[in-house]
Amino acid sequence: MEATVKERIRVFINYKKISARAFESQCGFSNGYLRQLKNSPTVDKMEMILSAFPEINREWLTVGNGEMLKDNATQISHGDNSPNISGNGNNVNAAST
Repeated sequence: MEATVKERIRVFINYKKISARAFESQCGFSNGYLRQLKNSPTVDKMEMILSAFPEINREWLTVGNGEMLKDNATQISHGDNSPNISGNGNNVNAAST
C-alpha cells in the first residue's frame, strides 16, 4: 500500500522531532488540521507547507518519489537556459584573481 500525503507529513514531523501542533502552527494551519485531514491537502495548503519547510522535496511530498529532503545542491535559473549550480562544494560567483 502506497503512503498518503498525510502519512508522508507524519514521517516529516517525526524526522523533525516536532509536534503536529508545532507543524500546524509553522504552516499557518488551525489546531487539529492534520487530525481532520482526510486526503491530500489542497494546493494552497501544500504551498504553505513547502513555504514553511523549504527543505521538503516537493515531489516526495506530493507523490512519494525521491528523497524526503532536498539535497544540498540548488539550481538557480537565470531564464537563459544556463543555470548555476551551488552547493556540494561548488563555488558560484567566486572572485577570480
